[in-house]
Amino acid sequence: MSELAAITQTLTAIKVASDLVKGLRAVDGHLREAELKMKIADLAEALADARLGILDAQEEIEALQNRVKQLEAKPDLRLKLELRHNVYYMKDPPPDRTEGPYCPACYESSETLIPVTMLPPAMRSSGNFHCPICEAVY
Repeated sequence: MSELAAITQTLTAIKVASDLVKGLRAVDGHLREAELKMKIADLAEALADARLGILDAQEEIEALQNRVKQLEAKPDLRLKLELRHNVYYMKDPPPDRTEGPYCPACYESSETLIPVTMLPPAMRSSGNFHCPICEAVY
């Protein structure tokens, strides 16, 4: 459930509970015991719905906060990439990576650096590099 939907559902449940409380306050001495018990049961249900809605919203907020932390902790490779000859090259690559070339389509779609291979001279009519994943030619 989305955060906004959970909050909306919770607010609706709280309004229902509030309306039930107002109804209980207006109860006069002639209200039968069964009706009173029904209103109390309705109130308990509305409060339980509100509590569940708040818990759902809290879980969604925590998940989004964790996602934000993950994204903030992830190094932004885009700052280290430069486009040359229609493919990406990495400036100052870490020891576990080569300078490139890398497929720009794969990086743009999944933020994954996929090395491209140099095509043999006889196959360079449409480009110099080939991506083994997306099959693009650059």
